Amino acid sequence: RLGWRNNRKGLRAALTGVYGGTDIPPTEHNRCALDDDRALASGRASGYDRLVAEKPGYVNAHPVSLNIPFAAGAMRSTVVDLLIWSQALSHGQVLKDDSYRQMLTAARLNDGAHASYTDENGDHPIVYALGIGVTETLAGPVVSHDGAIDGFTSSLTIFTGPDLAVAILVNTSPSAHLPFDDVMEAIRGDPAVSVR
Repeated sequence: RLGWRNNRKGLRAALTGVYGGTDIPPTEHNRCALDDDRALASGRASGYDRLVAEKPGYVNAHPVSLNIPFAAGAMRSTVVDLLIWSQALSHGQVLKDDSYRQMLTAARLNDGAHASYTDENGDHPIVYALGIGVTETLAGPVVSHDGAIDGFTSSLTIFTGPDLAVAILVNTSPSAHLPFDDVMEAIRGDPAVSVR
């Protein structure tokens, strides 16, 4: 199911996609790429910053050369492509089973402790694995990775137990007004997901 969520002013829009089982069929979508500012990319979004202290509203985000961040923020994708990627990743089409399990295994610090942190609400301990956060739930591991760069914020979360993935792409710099928490709470509260 793909859907738009807009605020009343209509300027901020977050495209969210939810993949559960086979809702999204394999397609020829492949718009994921290491972005190049000079390349023409059909449908490329513009990035914005939200003004809070000054006159509330939005302005264009400061331009950033995508040659500098490389894999730390220069990727471009679509919600559909991220959901197709998550399906392939969690169903053995990207990594062998042993490699996937290793990717989900908590990293250890020099003192032997797990590399971990607690989510913003203090509810769920999250361990840092190989480039991803992993939260253990009764329904199985929840795997996530967020990203941000001037004008853009993203999140990809895979609920492995109920076989559900959520991709959120927002063309606004990171800030508290973004819908990430609202979307995730709605999903966590759905009895069909039951991941608490």
